[in-house]
Amino acid sequence: MALIVGIAVFAASYGIALWLLPDWMNIHVPDPAKATPDQNHQIAQERHNARLLVIAIGGAVVLVTGLLYTARNYALAHRGQLTDRLIKALERLGSTELDVRLGGVYTLQHLLRESRAHHDDIVEILNAFIRRQAPPADSAFKSTALQESERWIHPPALGHDHEPLPDKPSADVQAALTVIATRPDRQERRRIDLSGLHLAGAALHRARLHGANLSKATLTQADFGKSMLSEANFHEATLTGADFGKSMLSEANFYKATLTGANFEEAKAVNASFERTTLIDTSFDGATLTHTSFDRATLTGTHFDWAKLTYTHFNGATLIGTHFDWATLIDTHFNGAELTSTYFDRAKLISACFDKIKAVDVRFAGMTLNSALPYSHDEQS
Repeated sequence: MALIVGIAVFAASYGIALWLLPDWMNIHVPDPAKATPDQNHQIAQERHNARLLVIAIGGAVVLVTGLLYTARNYALAHRGQLTDRLIKALERLGSTELDVRLGGVYTLQHLLRESRAHHDDIVEILNAFIRRQAPPADSAFKSTALQESERWIHPPALGHDHEPLPDKPSADVQAALTVIATRPDRQERRRIDLSGLHLAGAALHRARLHGANLSKATLTQADFGKSMLSEANFHEATLTGADFGKSMLSEANFYKATLTGANFEEAKAVNASFERTTLIDTSFDGATLTHTSFDRATLTGTHFDWAKLTYTHFNGATLIGTHFDWATLIDTHFNGAELTSTYFDRAKLISACFDKIKAVDVRFAGMTLNSALPYSHDEQS
């Protein structure tokens, strides 16, 4: 009804403007007794041109209105199609067939790229799917009771309680991880939560996992190479053999994590925490670490060769067989640390501090000192 009234009002206004515009423009019909034929012709032509102007404006209004109406209908139809595809993808995620679930994940990937409006919903759906499909990292987390919010249309029977933990994620879980790791860079309302999951062997190369929660997860042999992991939380995670080569670790948290055989070569970290972490045969060769803390960590066979450490602390840490060969240490502190068979061959120390260390077989061969205090210690041999 409102549309009909609007059209009627527009038509009436248009007709009035078409008839009266010449008079509004002071183009009046001259007095026949006074005007010459040329003047009459000229005024008639000007009134005609004025009405043509009204017709052109009216046509433009009609055209723009039609285009807006068409665009609105297209947007509504497109939104409806996206919603239908989203519903079908959800149904596929709940299938007992692996191929069907994979199809659902890939459908969500396409929707994620096409629709900014559905971005948060799709990311959260995939996150919930991974949490539903991946086994828990610890038996304490294993339970067949599902929260109502985690139930799917057709919940698959996974049997986590009786199956051995896999050495790599299932194909559908890996696909969902890949979609999340490579999702468009948009502002999100929630952070990714993969905490407490068994994701050994996960392929997350070049992943974008800013602020992701991976605490207490098992990520043995996981690949995080060249990934963006700023503010990521690996608290108490198991990262045996994990690869973080050339990754960005600003404000990442590895507190009490297990990093046996992990690779951080050429990684860059600012304000990262490795406090109370266990590092065995871990490599930071060529890494750049700034304001990074290894306080009270245990480092065995760990290498920092050619690394650059600035304002990095090892206070109270235990270092056994650790190498800093050719490394540059600026304002790096080892206060109260225990150093056994630790070598700084050809390292460059600037304002480094070794106050109250316990040192056994510590070597500084060919080292360059600049305002460093290499020996204020309790014990040396």
